[in-house]
Amino acid sequence: MKSLLKILGISLLATIIYIIGSTLLPFSESFKEATQNSSPIDLVYLFFVHTWITATIFYIGKKSDWNKNWLLLSLGFVYMAFYSFMTQIEVLFFNDTFEILSKCDGWLIMLANFLPLIVIVPLTLKIAKKCFTGTKPIILVKLNTILGKVALLAVIYVFIYFLFGYFVAWQFADLRAFYLGTPEKESFFRVMAGNFQNSHIIPFQFLRGVLFATFILPVVLMFRNKRRELLISLILIYTTTAIVLIIPNFLFPDTVRWAHFIEMMTSMTVFSIISWFIWRNS
Repeated sequence: MKSLLKILGISLLATIIYIIGSTLLPFSESFKEATQNSSPIDLVYLFFVHTWITATIFYIGKKSDWNKNWLLLSLGFVYMAFYSFMTQIEVLFFNDTFEILSKCDGWLIMLANFLPLIVIVPLTLKIAKKCFTGTKPIILVKLNTILGKVALLAVIYVFIYFLFGYFVAWQFADLRAFYLGTPEKESFFRVMAGNFQNSHIIPFQFLRGVLFATFILPVVLMFRNKRRELLISLILIYTTTAIVLIIPNFLFPDTVRWAHFIEMMTSMTVFSIISWFIWRNS
C-alpha cells in the first residue's frame, strides 16, 4: 500500500509538471486554440498514463539486478524513446494531414511528454530499490545476431501493422469515414493494393519496426536470463504506445481514437509476445 501511494504521488507530480511545461512551450496559435476547450476529465486520463509508466518502471526496477546508474540510463532511454518519440512519430510523418499542427508542434509534443519522465524515472527507481545493491551488468552483445533479429522483427511489425490496421481498426465505420470520407468498406486486398501504391508508407512502417526492436534492447539485455520478467516488461512498455490514446485529443474524434486504441493494444500485445519468442534466448 505504501508503494502504491508513492507511485500515485509520483504520477501526480509528473502530471503537474506536464501541465506547467505544456503551458510554457511555444506551441502554435492554432494548437493553443484547439486545446483551450479541453475538459478537466482529460487530466484524469493523463494521470492514468503517468501511473501506467510509473508502475511499469517500478516493476522493472524491482526485478532488475542492474545497479542505479545503469537502471537510470537504460530506463531513461527506453521511455524517452517509447513515450516521448514513438508515440508521436506518425504525427510527424503525417504532419501535412493535420492542418492545425505547425511543423514544430509535433516536436514540442515530444518535449512535453519528455518532461514528466525527468521525475518519474529517478523517483520511481528510488522507491523500487531502497538501496541499489545491483551490479554493473556484463553485456555480451552478438552484433550479427541482434541485427538479424531486429531486421526480422521489423518485417514482422510491418505485417502486424497492416493486418491489425485492417482487421481491427478498419472494421469501425467511423474510422473509415474519417479517413476516406465514406464508411464503405473495401476488401483487404484492395486496401493493401492502395497501400502498395503509396511509395512511403511501407518503408516508414519498416523503419518504425526497426526502432521498436532497437529501442527495447536495454530491457532485453537486462532480463536475458529472466524470461517471465522479460515478457511482462515487453508487454507493459510496448502497450504504452496504445495507452496514450485514452487521452482525448483534437486530432481524432472519440470513436476514431478508441478504434485506434483497440487496434494498438491488440497489435502491440501480439508484437510483444512475438518479440519475446525471438529475444528470449539472446
